Amino acid sequence: MSLARAADKAFKLALRVGGIRQSRLDLADVVEQLEQDWALFPLLHDDGSVGVTCIDAPSAIAFVEQQTLGRAGNASDSERKLTRTDKALALPFLEKFLRLFDGAWLDAPTAYWTRGYRAEDAVETRHLMVLLLDASEYRGFEMSSEIEGSDL
Repeated sequence: MSLARAADKAFKLALRVGGIRQSRLDLADVVEQLEQDWALFPLLHDDGSVGVTCIDAPSAIAFVEQQTLGRAGNASDSERKLTRTDKALALPFLEKFLRLFDGAWLDAPTAYWTRGYRAEDAVETRHLMVLLLDASEYRGFEMSSEIEGSDL
């Protein structure tokens, strides 16, 4: 629900979450799952730990279109690569999502591994993102969603 609320509150965008999958990953697994054409945002915690959040190109483009045009278009209309501006315009969604996600886990016994992260500006390449990570174990959340009223 945090994902859908963040899209609504940050962009007035109707987002339907199709599923969430949680997993434990080592660094090799994380690297394997990062796609070069995604918007890759480092997540920093006050304790020094680093994570990563990824937003796929169609979702990032929908956030940009909603902010600039007032509506999200058709995914097949745009096969372009994400720009720095696209990634920067997706950051408000991510920040809102992290705040709502934190609130949802407030009293959970596992809140220590989900709460307290803040997003930084997107990195340019998958390689640069990997350089920020260490060989720790990671907790992965894969969330599938679609934007209502579009083909994204």
